[in-house]
Amino acid sequence: MKEKASEQNIYECIVILNHNEIENVITTVTNDLNPKDFSILHKETWGKRSLSYKILKNKAGYYFAFYVKANKESLENFNKKLRMHQDIMRFLLLATDDVPERTPPIARDISDDVDSDQKKRQQNAESEIDSEDSGWISFKNPALLAQYISDLYKILPRRFNGLSSTQQRILKREINLARFLAILPFVPVRKK
Repeated sequence: MKEKASEQNIYECIVILNHNEIENVITTVTNDLNPKDFSILHKETWGKRSLSYKILKNKAGYYFAFYVKANKESLENFNKKLRMHQDIMRFLLLATDDVPERTPPIARDISDDVDSDQKKRQQNAESEIDSEDSGWISFKNPALLAQYISDLYKILPRRFNGLSSTQQRILKREINLARFLAILPFVPVRKK
């Protein structure tokens, strides 16, 4: 039984902060964890994005993703510290098999101020990669998920989108994750 408790798995953690200081947050959250039981494998910055709905009276947030390797006990401590940290607006922990090699589509459309030359280079790189991302159903690909949502923000049924039942379940799960992380809205936004 002790072997299972010390078994380490890989987890993906997406964090929404109200400022851009992810390093300070990571150090305060992980300072008491044993390095043998908990290690950060990879970090990604998704940039500042406007939220689909307000979270704690904020209209925008900084998105960060990092991949950790941890056992069950240290992951529970990490989860507790994330919940109690005052700068974290929302977070999500997911079990994963491995660390992805390429950056997700959501990380490529960062809304920070970028000069025109960088934008042109970024658009050229995106056009090359868009063909690879077209079939990637994930909450990290909001442009694709938006195609499967109606004008009333309901998920389109199978008879309209042509997906199999397994694909429809995956689509529903990924849309719900995107809605939880304020990437997609739950309901249409009505302006006053």
